[in-house]
Amino acid sequence: MKRIVLTKTTAVLAACLLTFGCAALPVGQTAVPVLTAFAEDAEYTEGTADVLTYHKYADHIEITFCDKEAETVDIPASIEGLPVTVIAPHAFENCEMVSVTIPDSVTRIGYWSFASCHSLTSVDIPGSVAVVEQDAFADCTAMTSVTLHEGLYELEQGAFSTTAIKSITLPESLMNLRAGVFSYCTLLEEVNFPSHQVDVYSNVFQETAWLKARQAENPLVIVDGTLIDATTTVGDVVIPDGVTIIASQAFSMNQNVTSVIVPATVKNIWDETFYYCQNLKTVELLGVEYIGPNTFYTCKSMESIRLSRNLREIGEDAFSALEQKVTVYYGGTKEKWQQVNIPDRTNRFYNLARYKYSTYGDVNSDAKLSAVDVIAVQKWLMGVSDTPMENPDMADLDRNGIVDVFDLAKMKHALLSK
Repeated sequence: MKRIVLTKTTAVLAACLLTFGCAALPVGQTAVPVLTAFAEDAEYTEGTADVLTYHKYADHIEITFCDKEAETVDIPASIEGLPVTVIAPHAFENCEMVSVTIPDSVTRIGYWSFASCHSLTSVDIPGSVAVVEQDAFADCTAMTSVTLHEGLYELEQGAFSTTAIKSITLPESLMNLRAGVFSYCTLLEEVNFPSHQVDVYSNVFQETAWLKARQAENPLVIVDGTLIDATTTVGDVVIPDGVTIIASQAFSMNQNVTSVIVPATVKNIWDETFYYCQNLKTVELLGVEYIGPNTFYTCKSMESIRLSRNLREIGEDAFSALEQKVTVYYGGTKEKWQQVNIPDRTNRFYNLARYKYSTYGDVNSDAKLSAVDVIAVQKWLMGVSDTPMENPDMADLDRNGIVDVFDLAKMKHALLSK
């Protein structure tokens, strides 16, 4: 077995320009700088060491290529006194290596950098790497072991898709799992999550043994407040209050779900969450502030949807391709509805919709003032803790910013006058 060790070679000093950014975080989390772009226009000189090629910049080394027939590769922490910090996109793609050692000087593993290395059996990602980029180890079909360390912040789309790993432990520092990170890892049975909530995107565990086992236990696959998958749910679905994040495409293509109640703890519905749920008839979004693009695309059986008074934006084509009139219950007034950011209010959905706006006194957002609302406000004023007040703003009938017995009296008078 050939052993490849990078050694010092000559090169000329140059400058490296790196662009940093901050990934989106759940509320309450602190942004961590992560590398987001390669400086392709920076000056460098090219060097070689045995079967490897690298670019030498003013302050770091970037590995760019490897002999496809190399079997074992040890990447050194430095070359010519400069740290090896970057593994470039496609650098080791399709190589025949069985093993690779990545030093903790490396801070960036580029997209497709080790993709389709079909003989690579394991990898240890040092904690110096904040982001493993898109498809970095995708289609490494012999890979059975992946070790991740504290310091890792994000795994990008498809980073370890179609590998043979059986278990994975996600470090405490991890915050984001992008789309399809472990998709088609059919042997993956065990996933150890951090103790905190992780933002999970679409199809992260698609076709894994882990997901299938969790679906068999409960079709609502929930981990630490994140609803990861609901594609096998049937009939009327009530998402529990503890959920705060719903993965994009969580219900996508589900032909058996007929209604969904989303709790007030969920503030955002991401892209294509209910895409092509053709038998979905009713949805309640009790606290949602943002609805992403294509969220309800081709939900052709939709009859009614209840929207929160806190809604601020609806994405492009969120309700496109509906085939019948839909009743929209909005928790705010007509004037407030006009302030919601909607790309195109003239499209087919908005033309077909029948709107039911809340009125003052309608604290349960059913578009009418009733005895139920009066009882709810009365209990609330008496301090009954479990009183449902979905729309408490509507209890302030005299509009002085305070809900008190005078508002309750006005509600009773308005109800008796009907």
